Amino acid sequence: MKICPSCNTKISDSAKFCRGCGLNLKEYEGTDQEAFCEECGSRIPCGSTFCEECGASVVKEESAVSNVQEESSNTMHTELTIDEISVGEHAELTIDEISVAEHAELTIDDLDELIIDDSVEILDAEHIDENQFIVKNNILIKYVGNDEYVRIPRGIRGIARSAFLDCGKIKSVIIPEGVVSIGSYAFSKCISLKSVELPETLKKISGFAFRVCVGLESIYIPKSVTELGCDVFSGCISLKEVIMPSTAELGTYIFRDCHSLSRIELLSGATSIERGCSIQYGDSLTSIKIPDGVTSIVEYAFENCRNLKTVELPDGLENIGACAFEDCISLENIKIPSSVCYIGNSAFKNCKSLTSVNLPSGLNEISSFTFSGCTGLRAITIPKGVVKIGVAAFSKCSSLTKLEIKGSPRILSYAFSHCTSILLVDVRKAVEIEAHAFDGCSKLSTIKVSRKCKCRFFWKANCSASVDKY
Repeated sequence: MKICPSCNTKISDSAKFCRGCGLNLKEYEGTDQEAFCEECGSRIPCGSTFCEECGASVVKEESAVSNVQEESSNTMHTELTIDEISVGEHAELTIDEISVAEHAELTIDDLDELIIDDSVEILDAEHIDENQFIVKNNILIKYVGNDEYVRIPRGIRGIARSAFLDCGKIKSVIIPEGVVSIGSYAFSKCISLKSVELPETLKKISGFAFRVCVGLESIYIPKSVTELGCDVFSGCISLKEVIMPSTAELGTYIFRDCHSLSRIELLSGATSIERGCSIQYGDSLTSIKIPDGVTSIVEYAFENCRNLKTVELPDGLENIGACAFEDCISLENIKIPSSVCYIGNSAFKNCKSLTSVNLPSGLNEISSFTFSGCTGLRAITIPKGVVKIGVAAFSKCSSLTKLEIKGSPRILSYAFSHCTSILLVDVRKAVEIEAHAFDGCSKLSTIKVSRKCKCRFFWKANCSASVDKY
C-alpha cells in the first residue's frame, strides 16, 4: 500500500489514479513531492504515514464507495466494496476486484471495453446456498432459508407439496429449467411474493399452489403447462394480469377471489376455448383476448363474467357455443368475425350493456334466445343468408328501434316479443311468422308482410299494430 501525496488516501501499490482525489500518480513517480498535515499544517515528505511535528496520522481510512463514475479513458485498479456502479457512455473500466452487496444493481451503459485482471476470481452469478433446500430424489421437499430473493438450484425436477408454505418473507422466486411440476400449496401464503419466474419445462401446477399470495400482481404461465389445478391462484387479491396457455386443462375456481384481475391473455396453440371460464377466471375480468388459431368457443365459456367489457375474437373463428357469453352484463360491444357461421342458443343472452352487434354474412341461423334480454341493443340487421330466426332470439330487447331483415327467414315464436321500443317492422321477405313472434311490442304501429307469408294465429298477440300486406 502507498499514500496519495495530494489527499493522503491509502491506495494500492499498483494504482495509477488516486481513488480519493483522482490524482494521476504517474506524474509523481520518482519525485519528492510533499503533503501537508491536516492537524498542524506541517509539510510531510511523500510516503510518510505520520506528521513528524505533531505525530498525527496522515493516512485516511479506506471508505466504502457507493457510486463510482469514470470518464473517457480513466483506468482504475483498486479494491472496492460497492452497492451500485454506473459507468458513463463509452468509458473504459479496468477493475481488479469488486465486491457487490447482495441484491445490488449494476448499470453499465454502452461500455466499450471491460478489462478484468487475469488474477481476479469471477464468482458464479447464480451462486446458491444449497443448504437452504431439502432435496430428495431431485424433488425439493422443503425450503429452510430466510432470504427475500430465492433462486432454486438446478437439477430439481419437482417442487413438493407445501415446500414454501408460509414463507412470508420471500419476495421473488426463480424456478430453473428442468422443473416439471409444482405441488399443492407449494407457495401458499407467501404473502410478500411479488414475482415468480416459471420455466418452459413446467407441465403441471397443482391445486392451491399460489393460494393467498396477496402481493402477486402478474404472472406468465408458459405454453408447456398442460394442467392447472383448482384454486391455484385463489385469494391472490393483487393479481391484475395473467398470460397463460389456452391449451391447459383448467381446474375449478383457479382465480377465485382475485378481485383485481382485469386482463387475461391466452397464448396461441388451442383450437377451442373450453367451458366454465367464468368459474376459473373470476368475476373481476374486464378484457380477454382470444388467440389466433382458435376456431371454436364452446358452450358456457365466459358465462357470467359480469365485469367483462371487451372481447377480442380472432379471424378464423367459426363457432360460438351456447351460453358462451350469457350474463356478461358489462359487455359493451363485440366484433364477430366474418368467418363465424354458427352462434348457439343464448350465446349473448342478458348482455344488457351491448348496444350494437354485427352479424356475419355467413350466418344461416340465429338460434333461440341468442340476444334475448339485451336491453341496450338499439339496432340489428339480419343478413341475407339467415333462413331462421329462433324462438325468442331477440325477445325483451327493450331499446331496439331499428330492425332490418335482408333475407327470407322463418321467424319463430316470440322471436321479437316485448321489444317495446320498436315502431315499424318490414318483414315482407319473411316466408313464415309463427305465433307470438311480435307479442307485447306495445309501440309497434305497422307491420309490413307479404301476402304469401304464412302467419300463424296470434302471431301479433298483445300488439295493436296494423298489418299492411303486399
